This record gives sequence, structure tokens and C-alpha cells, in this order.
Amino acid sequence: MSLDHPPGQTAPATLDPFERDVLPVLRHFLATHRHPATQSWDHGFTIAVNRWGEPRGLALAYDLSRLARAAHAATQGRLRAGDPLCLDARARLTEDEIYLLHMLHHMRRDATPAARLALSALTRGRMDRELIRAGLSFAARYPAAPRQTASQPARERAKTGTSGPRLSLVT
Repeated sequence: MSLDHPPGQTAPATLDPFERDVLPVLRHFLATHRHPATQSWDHGFTIAVNRWGEPRGLALAYDLSRLARAAHAATQGRLRAGDPLCLDARARLTEDEIYLLHMLHHMRRDATPAARLALSALTRGRMDRELIRAGLSFAARYPAAPRQTASQPARERAKTGTSGPRLSLVT
């Protein structure tokens, strides 16, 4: 999957595995809005259930369907997405997909300025309330895991369930 950044984007965001796994499901929902007769939404739900199990997969697919609907409306149907059934398209992202995934990436990390830039690029400068609401709802339900750093205090690591060597001064 190529993560080349589009013009105007200062640096590509590194997507985590979860964000990469969301793309095929999202593409099926976007395809449903472009061509409703294909009923591609059914494939989206099936992929999500196969990937994440029934309870989580169904909830995730529903949230992605809301996001796709909002993105389609916010871009007035101009959102370009790869064909979810095309093998060649699986290896590449469209410019709009990059913006949408960057928006989600940054929302999941509560990085508001970067999320706002990606949203603005996707919608050609419009701050669409429904797309923001759908993105934030998705981000709240599926936040990115906090990064653990070596300088993180042991008490805080214990709260987050991370274990590691504890150093103490021996005199």
C-alpha cells in the first residue's frame, strides 16, 4: 500500500495496522454510495465480521458506514476511492482516501490541528459538521493505543498494563 502524500500535505501520516485494515471496509461503503445497485455494503459488513469478529466487526462496520455516508455527502459525491474488488487498487490509495485516513489517524490521537488540515483537504476547504461528528465518534470508539516511552514513570506504566524493568538506586 503506497502512502505517498498528496500535494499540499506536509508529511504522510504513518497508519497503524488497524487503520490499514479499515480501508477495505471503508472502500465498500464508499462504493455503495457511488453505485447503490452493487450493494457493496454487504461485502463491507462481511469483511468486518471476518476480520474483527461478529460483535466488534458489526459495530465497526456500522460506524464506518456512517463515516462513508458523511464523507460522500461532505464531498458532494466527488470523493474518489479505489475499487474494493480490484487487485491493483488494493496496493494504492487515492488522494481522497489518504486525506480521509489521515483525518481518522489524527482524530484517533486527538491531534486536532492535523485532523483539521486533512479534513479541509478532503472537503476542499469546508468544515462539514456531519463528517466531523462521524469522524470524532469513530475516533472515540476506536482510539489509538497510547505510545509507551522509556521515560514513562513506572506507576503510569502499571496503570496502562505495561510491564518493564524497574530500576532502583542501590547504595
